[in-house]
Amino acid sequence: MSTILGMVDQNGNVIAGSGFTVNNSSTGTYKITFTTAFTSTPVVIASLTSDSLDSNQNNNILMVDPGTQSATVFITNQNSADGQDGGFTFFASNG
Repeated sequence: MSTILGMVDQNGNVIAGSGFTVNNSSTGTYKITFTTAFTSTPVVIASLTSDSLDSNQNNNILMVDPGTQSATVFITNQNSADGQDGGFTFFASNG
């Protein structure tokens, strides 16, 4: 069983955790790459942090394509569906 926990800011910088890197390739899109691949596809859960919440916006977070080597997080504005940069936490585990 392997588990990785992390906190990422709106610019894609790792605030807490280890065993992963993050690439903020476009507005609201964050690719998490696991330093050591999981032996089986992990369950990956993500949640927005308070710096992602704006009184004028309702942001959504979506985890896409979790795999043994990476997972992608999309943060969007609920009203427009446009990408929205924001911080998030995540948990990945295959056990």
